[in-house]
Amino acid sequence: MNPTIERLKLIFLGIFAVANVGMLIWQVGWAWPEEKCTQARKWWDGSERGLAEARSALAFSVRTFPFFARAWIYLAWSWIAPRRYAAWRRVERGLKP
Repeated sequence: MNPTIERLKLIFLGIFAVANVGMLIWQVGWAWPEEKCTQARKWWDGSERGLAEARSALAFSVRTFPFFARAWIYLAWSWIAPRRYAAWRRVERGLKP
């Protein structure tokens, strides 16, 4: 065969192989993780190619406290919240708080 045709054949096969590898990398690195994430009904962060989850502001701010401070906050809330709720229910029923 003509050497030019042989060379062009190899060039086109090389381009085809590189394009296929590129599509495979894109599929494995971007498309499949995004599909798994959306099927799990979570948020996909395309800029970092990762799963993004919603967090409440309270949970985020409480985690920055040291452990003993969190323990005191939780203890205080567990003592205050039921009493506040009971007082609110008494007012709602028309009784004295």
